[in-house]
This record gives sequence, C-alpha cells and structure tokens, in this order.
Amino acid sequence: MTAPSPRPARVSWRARCKSAVSAAFAALLAASCRTTPSPSAFVIVDAPARAELDLGTARVDGSGVRAVTLSNGKLVIERDARAADDLAIHVAHACSLRISPTELARPGTLRRTVAPFFDFGEPAAQIGFGKRFEVLARPGCAEAARAHVTWKQTAGLPLAALAVEDDGRKLVATMPPLPASPARPRFGIVPLSARTRGEVELRASYSDGGAPSERVLHVSAAARSRGLPNVGVSARLYLAGEGIRVLSRPDGSQADVEVEGGATALTPDRTGTYTLEDASGRSFRLFAGRYDETPLDCGRSDCHAEIALSARSNPMTTILQRGLDGPFAGDYPACALGCHATGEPGLDDGGFVAVKARFGLSPADLRRSGFHDLPASLRRLGGVGCQACHGPGTVAEPAGRDALLRADVCAICHDAPPRYGHVAAWESSRMARADADPRTHEGACARCHTTWGFLGESERKPADDAPPAGIACAACHAVHPARAAAESVIGATCAAALRREAPVPALLTGALAASSDPSRACFSCHSPDGSTPLPAASAAAIWAGRGGLEPRTGAALGGASPHGGVAGGCIGCHRSGPSDLGHGSGHGFAAQSEACASCHAEKSDPAVRQRAVALWSQAGLASTTRLAVSSGGEPLHAEPVRLLSATPRGRALWDVALVLEDPAADRHNAPYARALLDAAERVLAPRAQRRRTQ
Repeated sequence: MTAPSPRPARVSWRARCKSAVSAAFAALLAASCRTTPSPSAFVIVDAPARAELDLGTARVDGSGVRAVTLSNGKLVIERDARAADDLAIHVAHACSLRISPTELARPGTLRRTVAPFFDFGEPAAQIGFGKRFEVLARPGCAEAARAHVTWKQTAGLPLAALAVEDDGRKLVATMPPLPASPARPRFGIVPLSARTRGEVELRASYSDGGAPSERVLHVSAAARSRGLPNVGVSARLYLAGEGIRVLSRPDGSQADVEVEGGATALTPDRTGTYTLEDASGRSFRLFAGRYDETPLDCGRSDCHAEIALSARSNPMTTILQRGLDGPFAGDYPACALGCHATGEPGLDDGGFVAVKARFGLSPADLRRSGFHDLPASLRRLGGVGCQACHGPGTVAEPAGRDALLRADVCAICHDAPPRYGHVAAWESSRMARADADPRTHEGACARCHTTWGFLGESERKPADDAPPAGIACAACHAVHPARAAAESVIGATCAAALRREAPVPALLTGALAASSDPSRACFSCHSPDGSTPLPAASAAAIWAGRGGLEPRTGAALGGASPHGGVAGGCIGCHRSGPSDLGHGSGHGFAAQSEACASCHAEKSDPAVRQRAVALWSQAGLASTTRLAVSSGGEPLHAEPVRLLSATPRGRALWDVALVLEDPAADRHNAPYARALLDAAERVLAPRAQRRRTQ
C-alpha cells in the first residue's frame, strides 16, 4: 500500500499571477488581475404626479454613467462613484437637476424630485359659471423666474375680461355663463357635456433656455354631468327647479345648495343619499359614491350576466386597453383619459385619474407600461365600463332611469366639437325633435317618435313635463350588444359592434341587399306596417320599391330599387351634418345631394309631388289636410284621415299617400313613385291617365 501523495500547496490567484511573469510587469498585471469593481452611486429621480412630466424624455449628462433605467414611473441612474464632475438631468418641461460629486459620494441611494419649469397648479375642473379665476405659472427654478409666458385661448367659448400680468406668469379671466338649453329639465339635475360645461383650452408658451416650450391647459366652469341621480363625490351638480333645499344628507356631510350665477348648485361631499325638495314639494334623491369603492358585481348570475359577458369584447369597455396596447399615437392617453376611462379628471372621485395620481404615474408612464402592467385598481377603472355610464354608488331608482335613454349620457364624451360632434350633429337633425309634439308620446306614435317607444320600454316613459328627448343614441346603438360576446377580436369596430340589430319589417323582407344592413334601425320607422289608417314615414318603402297596392285587385305593387345597392343603405347617402365637425358629423343625417351628380344631372323631380298633391285634392281630401306642393309642413299621417283599403279608391289613395309621406320620394325612387301615381290615376283620375298615355 503506497502512501498518498501530499496535497499541493494552495496558491492565491495573485501569487500565481505574479509567478507567471517577470517582476517588470508585476505592478501592471496586479492592476489587470484586480477583481473588485469600482463602487457605484445610485440616484432615483421622480416627478410630482400633477405635473405630468415625462421622465422618458430625460437626458443625463456627466462622466461615469453606467446605466439609466425607467421603472414604475421613476428614473434610476447608476454612476461611477469616483466620477469628479456634476451629474446633470434634463427633462422636458422641467428645471434641470444638478447633483454634485460630493452628494453622490455619500453612502446610500440618493433621491431627488425634478421640479416643473412652471407649475400651473391642479387642474381646474369646476371653476363655476360666470366666475372670475386665475391661472398662475409658478417658476420652479431661477431660469423660469426670468422667462416670459405668452397665452392663447385655442378652444371653447371666448373668456371674458382676459388679462395677463406679471410678465405672463398670471392669467385672469371670467368663465362663460351657464348656457341656456331648451332640452334642460324643469326639475332635477342639469346634464352637462364637454361642450356645455364651459370647457376652455389655453396654451402657455415660453422658453426654458433651449427650444420654445408649450403647455396645454384645460379649465372648465363645471364637471360633466350625465343628468342621472347617481353621481361622484366632489362633483358640483347644477339643479333645475325653484327653491330647492336639502332635506337629508349622509352623516358628516356639510353639503348644501348654493346659488351661483343664477343657478342652483350642490356638491356632494360624502358617499350616501341626499334628498332634495323644491318649493312646490316635489322631491328627488341623489346617490353619491366613489368609483374606486363601488363593487363591480353587475354580472352576477341573477343580474346582468349576459351584459357582463359582452363587456369582454365591447369596444367601449376595451377602449383604453386597446389604446395602451398599440393603435393610438400622439399624446395618448393624456388626450383621452376623460373619455376612455371612468371618473372625472380633476376631481377626487375615486376615478381612474384620481387613483393614477396615488401611484405617481403620468400618462407617459401608462403608455410605456401597457394596460396589463397597470395595478389592478387602475385596470378596473380603465375603459368605459358600467360606472362610466350609470354612475357610481348604486342602481338608479326607477324614477331616474328614463334619463339613461336621453342623449345626455353619451354627450359627456361625444359632444366635444369640433373633434367629436356626434351629439351636436344629431341636434341639427329632425331626430332630436321627433317627440316635440305632445301627441307623439302616446299610442302608435310613440313607437317611432320616442326612444323608449322604439325600444318597447314603456316603463321608461319620462314625466309629462320632461323636455323633448327625440330619437336618441340608444335607439340606433346598443351599448350592451349581444353579439359582442361572440366576437373573436376584442374591440371590433364601433360601427359594427354597437349597431342595434333591429328586425327587418315584413314589408321589406327579401327586398334588401346585404350592403344595407347598417341601416336596419331605420327601416322599421320609415316603412308602413299596416297597423295605421295612413302609411307613416314611407321613405324606406319607396326606396326599396315596396308597399304599394294594385288599386283594382289589392295585389302588392312592387318595383325596382335604383338605390338599393348603395353601400350602407340609408346612411350611404344620409351621412352629412354641420361642416365644421369632425368625428360624428354624419349624425346630422343630411343627404349628400352632390353625390347624385355621378349618375344623373337632375337631383329631383318636383312634378312627382305636384302630381301626388293634385290627386289627393281631386279626391276631396284637401279640406281635411294641410298639404302643400313643397315637402314642408305637418306629415300626412298626423291628419284625421282613414282610408278604406278594401276598395279600389281606398287602395289608390294609399298609393298616393305613400308618395306624400316621403318628402324625398322623387330622389329615393322616382320610377317607383311614378308607378304608384300612375296606378292611382287609373282609379282617381282616369281622364288624366288617358291623357298621359296618349
């Protein structure tokens, strides 16, 4: 048995390294063999949340910078602690931040906050109508104190008595008054949209030592209001009625009514129920809540499970997710948080913007992180979910639910001209005044003159003294679309996913091209259904070449549809509105008559209506109606006339009435309109018919 070999002596790396070379290179090699790195200094930089500075624009100057990382809304800088020069940090719209080597040499992590070049204060979301206000540009550093600021109003009603003082660092002006509106309720909450809230856009320009800088500020007289009894805390509400007073309020609340510019206002300051009463003894209740404290359990199996399912792919509920994950550019989401998320920016209402501020996140931080990297408390408020339309707190009482069918709920986002002019364009149309006549609120008239009647929801019929609501958004758009649950692509285009799938009237079955599907909501009210003594609103029937009767036999009298192949159907031509609007101008539903010239020079044939009026008069009915050769005036179906469809004369008059009920029959389908009148003349005016055929 042999003895084990002796264990070799342990030689350090330094010793082995030295033994491998000559002494002449020992010092040099010792330095190259050193394994201990030089120490690092760390700086964490953040910014005030309300300043909304983008730390992603930071430029870091100085030697020895090893890494610059942006994480969770903070800038993390690693630098060689032995560097001898200052570390300079430059962020857009912020004062430059300088840190000396002495500060960096101290143990631990250094934390600094960049100051905005000018601090313009908290967003002014509810200054008050007719109220004087000021905006201060507070310098964040000595360079800013020497800078001059210029101001320009770029949107909104002109501000009164606007003045700039202190080298531009102070702007004073008076907000516009509360606008008058015939649609304002006589009692209850006054709805306010982005247009009617008195929102103003101001641009402040200055030089921060380099290129000129510009900040855009939005100030408003009031917060937006849907007109619903469910409201967010801290939102000042404007109330319609005389002598309104608070009967009860939540424990700890000090809220009370105040008169402001001739209007009554109330600002709920606690969550809970407020009961108000006017001088005549009428009362209503408000429910104030916080968006971040309201449980999102609308989709429980015994409540709105189908609606909750459709929300997974609904373009409204997914709008913020889709925007953060890719398709929107520019200054998104800063430009859209008021409409693509829940809550009112500028208020402590527990909405998306208020919660975002708690995390110290700027819109630029949101854009970089993407939707799914946001905290859960932010994701639940992202997008246009249940609370964005229905309000926080609780389900509205039945007495307040009719307001959901008014355009006011949609107007808080879709009434912001000139970019979003959906509601403004709709107000220019006859649709907005469809129920102005009290006769339209009852019986068969309500089906086509009111939103609640069109939807068959008589329980949502408003009070008799309610202002006209017209045929509003909910008639044509289904914000809870059943088909959205089956969509494979999240956020399918709004036009497809939010279009109401109204049934096609029996009269038009088989007469419509697939390309006319987007206009299905139009057909049922613009085609006679046989339940009324006179055909009502016959435009769709004339356009499709349907609805006529052979006077002598009673057989259906059909015809061709020259415009039946127009893409989109009715809205293929009726897609114009006020010219100064961007998105949504087509909601004016005016026809683009210029498009007619591509097929025929003559856009109309006045003789068609002249013939129809003459036949109606020859039948002895002129004394009971107020017809005119022009297409204006009261519609024929509003008159007390009943046709006997079992007789040739009654069927002939039905054909004439079809033409008279469509003011644009000569444009929708002139050949079919002439065929109807020819058939009627064979019974009502045979001599005239013979003269026409000779």
